[in-house]
Amino acid sequence: MSLDLLSGPEVDERIGLYVANKIAIATREKPRNRASDVFGLYRAVAVVSDTEFLAGIVWYNYRPDYKTIEVAIAAENGRWCAKGVLKDIFSYPFLQMNCRRISAVIARNNRPAIKLCKGLGFVHEGTHRKMLGRNDGFSFGLLKENCKWIKEKSSEPAVPPSAIPVPTKESANNGQAQSTLST
Repeated sequence: MSLDLLSGPEVDERIGLYVANKIAIATREKPRNRASDVFGLYRAVAVVSDTEFLAGIVWYNYRPDYKTIEVAIAAENGRWCAKGVLKDIFSYPFLQMNCRRISAVIARNNRPAIKLCKGLGFVHEGTHRKMLGRNDGFSFGLLKENCKWIKEKSSEPAVPPSAIPVPTKESANNGQAQSTLST
């Protein structure tokens, strides 16, 4: 199966809204009309196969002074979690943006997302009471030095980190990147 990573202005809004509404469903909140209401400035990446959409990843709350960023992921199933895809996805914050840390907050009752987060290497760091509407949020963190997806000494990632634009006010609507991965 061939997997593609897509990014760009059209992907940002469609995938951002998809991920925001999956979070709203998980937290029993109202559906969203705009992804920016949830994420502020953000960049989104879609993982697609030859025939279907598989997952959406939203990078947001980038803090260059602290070298941190947050992530939200939504998927219909786990078929998007190929090793090459994960290498490319984690190359963006850690290699292109030079982040030291990725954070994620997940609704306490969203067990599939918690399992995914732990499987990706994130560590549970605490609980935020009523952070997600009426729901408590579990805080997870992944440090660059602990990211197993970018530690390999293999060749360049299929999506060069520079192909996915850094989310800034000036670049919020620029650029489009696509790459193909074989799994």
